[in-house]
Amino acid sequence: MQPHAREKPDETSVKLKKNIYVIKGSCWNETKDYLTSNGTRSFDAENRMITATDSSNHTSTYIYDGDSRRVKRSITVAGQPSSVETWQVYGLGGELLAEYAANTAASTPRREYGYRNGQLLITTDVGTASAPAPSGLAATPPTSGASITLNWSAASGATNYRVERKGAGGSYILAGNTANISFTDAVTGGSAYLYKVCAADVQNNCTSGYSNIVLGAAVTFPTDPTIKTCAEDPLNATSMKAAHITELRSAVNAVRSLAGLSPASWTNPTLTPQVTQISADDIRDLRARLDEALTARAFRPRPIRTRPSYRLPKTH
Repeated sequence: MQPHAREKPDETSVKLKKNIYVIKGSCWNETKDYLTSNGTRSFDAENRMITATDSSNHTSTYIYDGDSRRVKRSITVAGQPSSVETWQVYGLGGELLAEYAANTAASTPRREYGYRNGQLLITTDVGTASAPAPSGLAATPPTSGASITLNWSAASGATNYRVERKGAGGSYILAGNTANISFTDAVTGGSAYLYKVCAADVQNNCTSGYSNIVLGAAVTFPTDPTIKTCAEDPLNATSMKAAHITELRSAVNAVRSLAGLSPASWTNPTLTPQVTQISADDIRDLRARLDEALTARAFRPRPIRTRPSYRLPKTH
């Protein structure tokens, strides 16, 4: 017997392979099955799945008609204020014909199914393959506080955009939606994130492909918010300070955490303001350790320069 067969167990607990069943009156729960990983699925007395909870504690619910056909499901998605509800419509023969977002017109199904001689022949997802995706997504770090501002080029015909964010150790979740081509995301200061955007319907379901993926970091540099390089102003270029290196190391480690890497090690781990002399090794370390993270995240690393264009003071 396979886990997905969902045969109703008897009144005693049954262990089947790695599955554990817990009887609760006339209903029962199934945990650690192949479909929900370490989540839990519960069934009613008619052996119909009524809830499914994944390992992140996101719960989905299911409703059936008198013929035991699933007619509605509500999927809880991390980061969304409410669950995503889908209605399912059946033909006279009991075959599933289409799925709709809740309260949408009959002419705009989300997915349709075609049959031949009672066998499923084709499945179509309406409005996703041909809809143009947003492009040119870019992230701007904050000047103060903890937020990341995103901007992108409009997708033809789009009236709503879904913005998704991925943090360290997590998966993409809904950061928010907007009718504009910009979005400011309030996040945790000192952390880095990945973003992508798609055109979306009123239910915030993507109706296009995704934009390019962009890296954003909620990192500020309070020591010198505005820095002048030698190329910009040779006579008044900002002198490198120990505090600059320390702040940059924190930013690099934020990106490394996002990439699943451990904090970086440094040639000169201790930098004392007004005492430590900043060396070229400190700059090379920053670039090399950042490139490791960008490469791990499949970003194209920037070339490492051996002659940086900054002014090295004797001590800072």
